Amino acid sequence: MGDHLVNEGSAIPVFRQSDLYDQKGTLYNGEVFINLGVTTGYLNSWEVRFRNSNGDFDSGFIRSSVFGGLHTYGKRITDPTLGSCYRFKTRTALVLVNNAGTIKSVLAVGDYIYTKSSTCGSSQPRNFKIIGYKKASGNVTALDGFATLNYDTGSMINSNFCIYGA
Repeated sequence: MGDHLVNEGSAIPVFRQSDLYDQKGTLYNGEVFINLGVTTGYLNSWEVRFRNSNGDFDSGFIRSSVFGGLHTYGKRITDPTLGSCYRFKTRTALVLVNNAGTIKSVLAVGDYIYTKSSTCGSSQPRNFKIIGYKKASGNVTALDGFATLNYDTGSMINSNFCIYGA
C-alpha cells in the first residue's frame, strides 16, 4: 500500500517512465497526490497517481522530494470512541467501504471521517484508510475501512481538496 501525500516543497516534475524521461506533468506546492512507493526498476523513482493538467486521474513517476502525509492536515483530536486520531470534514460526498470493498455508507458534504494514517488502498489507490465517520445527524461510528477520495473534480490543492481538517 502507498500513501496520500501533500507536496510540501517546490514544484515536482512528473515523468511518464520510471527512468524519469519525458515529463508529463507537475505536482505543485500544496497539491495532494498518491505515492505508491519506490519502483523496482530505478532507484529513487516513486510511482504516483495524480490529477494532470487535463483534469484526468493519471499515473507517473517522480524523484523523492519534500512531502507530508495527508492525515497530518486533519485536526488532531481525541474521540471517546476512536481514541487519538485526525478528523476531516467533507467538501464533497464520499463513499465509505469496508476492507473487502463493500459499500458501508455514503457521506454528504459536511460529514466527518477519522483516520490515524495516510494509507491508500492497495487495489484502489483513491481509497483513504479510515477508522470511523460521523454523519451530521448521528454519533461517531467506528469503521475499519476506506473513504474513496475525489481525485476527479475540484481542486487538488490541499486547502481546497475534498476533505479538510476541522
